Amino acid sequence: MGVNFPVRRNIRLWSTELCYFLTDRMGKMWDAMYKHHKAQLKIISELKSFDISVAARETSEQHNERTVQLWQVVQEWHVQYGKFMTSQKEYVGNLYSWIKLNVIPIDTNLKSNSSQPVETTPPIKRLLHAWHDILGKLPDEDARKAIHTFSEVVHIILVHQDEEIKLRQRIQDTRKEHERKSRQFEDWARKYMEKRAGIPPEAGNPDGTRADPLAERKAAMEKLENSLKELEEAYTKQCKVVREKSLSLLRTNLPELFRIVSDFSLQSAAMFKSLWSISTTNDQLDD
Repeated sequence: MGVNFPVRRNIRLWSTELCYFLTDRMGKMWDAMYKHHKAQLKIISELKSFDISVAARETSEQHNERTVQLWQVVQEWHVQYGKFMTSQKEYVGNLYSWIKLNVIPIDTNLKSNSSQPVETTPPIKRLLHAWHDILGKLPDEDARKAIHTFSEVVHIILVHQDEEIKLRQRIQDTRKEHERKSRQFEDWARKYMEKRAGIPPEAGNPDGTRADPLAERKAAMEKLENSLKELEEAYTKQCKVVREKSLSLLRTNLPELFRIVSDFSLQSAAMFKSLWSISTTNDQLDD
């Protein structure tokens, strides 16, 4: 009993003060998270009535940067959520194992004629057992999958945005090339026509070739112009795809995400409230 007394004193401190504080604060934290997620779900539900015609027709650099930031935040959310749930389960399991190894449950209210001590279950052990059982029933995998799925959804949007931005860059490069070659063609055509001035058509080209270089260079310029138009058409279509795809994915996945995390937050809050109730009962039993 002398050896076990410091352990029993530490257990009493944990169960009457630390455990009470922990379960109370965790319950309030999850309750606050539930309210936030419910508010987010309400806001997201309004996306269903969002008019896509008022959305930006192009993905700006700032918009793309914010999408990248969102993707990184959701990825970190998924990682930290997994660590939190794993750590919580390990914490409860390790503490429960430590108590099993270090606490010898003995009834201190023994009658003088009792031949053997009667084993009792320490209140903290009951609390940890209940905590472990409830953790096993929480739908934490559903929340983990929902967060991971939304991370993939944001990545899909990013891929479409990147394709749009690459097309826009190609258009800018092609447009610059077209402007440069147009100036070169105009200079060349002016000099070419000056050489042809006063030369009868039957005399042939000034450079001695039979082919018509003016027609060839015009054809090359027309080909470049057609390429530019095709890129512009593809870009317009891609902008529309990005807007429609993004809105469709967000409308489908965001409400489901916040519905699941709202339910999980509500159940987590209820779990800690029940554990808080057990901890207050333990306090009364210890007294």
